[in-house]
Amino acid sequence: MARIDITGQRFGRLVVSRFVYRKGSNAYWECCCDCGKNSVVRSAHLRSGKIVSCGCYRLSQVHKSNSKDISGQRFGSLIAIKWTRKVNGHQGRVWLCQCDCGETREVPISKLTGKRVYQCLSCSGSANGIKTSEQQRWLAKITNGILNYKIGRFYADVALLEQRTVIEYDGWYWHKDKKEQDRLRTQEIIKEGWSVVHIKSRRELPSLELICSAIELAKRQHCVNIVMADWNNK
Repeated sequence: MARIDITGQRFGRLVVSRFVYRKGSNAYWECCCDCGKNSVVRSAHLRSGKIVSCGCYRLSQVHKSNSKDISGQRFGSLIAIKWTRKVNGHQGRVWLCQCDCGETREVPISKLTGKRVYQCLSCSGSANGIKTSEQQRWLAKITNGILNYKIGRFYADVALLEQRTVIEYDGWYWHKDKKEQDRLRTQEIIKEGWSVVHIKSRRELPSLELICSAIELAKRQHCVNIVMADWNNK
């Protein structure tokens, strides 16, 4: 494939000087940054805007962020309390933050002001070493269930110990093509003496009243499906 000559073109702070080499389908170009430094950059990264400088732009943003006082500001479920007097390299100043749940954690300012929404480890992390979803945590909260409870060789999304009932949140993206795997998983959980409620959804969640009704029905039928309206939406 013939390469497109981008010599002389500007991408952010970079001006392309010359073609350097090709690796597979990727062309690499030497660029001169406005700060005077040269760097070799893949053409795809230049066109997409992923790289706009030799690295000086990111450093300037860090320095700019470091000068800000973000005390009291909210970032997702975290509120910045105070600067810890620590600096984490190019990620900038490290702030002590408090989560809505009451836990505290230290987070670099670049992560607080970035695109990702941060929570404390208790809220965003895992249970029994397995990552939990937002829907899982909501279901566990309203039913007083246990997250990632081990039953046989499986970890149930949410387990209600007194009712010996499992609630499985089957998100469309992960479960649309796993009917057989889900069936075998359900069979093994039932063999362990549990009933199962499956919630099939893309994003919607059922009311607590509907969940409680499904739990009672599952005790008699062993397995009940709650199919939300958005499950089959294209």
